[in-house]
Amino acid sequence: MGTEKLDVRDLSETYVLEELFTLIDEAESDERRVLLYLARRIVDLGQKTYGPIDIESDQRDWLREVNQELGDAVFYVAMAALKREVGK
Repeated sequence: MGTEKLDVRDLSETYVLEELFTLIDEAESDERRVLLYLARRIVDLGQKTYGPIDIESDQRDWLREVNQELGDAVFYVAMAALKREVGK
């Protein structure tokens, strides 16, 4: 694929699956574990909570979503650090 811009909506399901399998095959063991973690989050949490992703019709403001999630992440890291400090 490279770095050329492409419209993912134009990709056939067969192509997507073949490309995923190729990339997974080329990945190292720990990289596969990261991909597995992300795939499970998408299917087990995302799909069950929000339904399947539909690029065409999804109206969420993804930058706002990122800001909220990063805010949560910063809070969690601060709480973990604080808990570690208090536990000393």
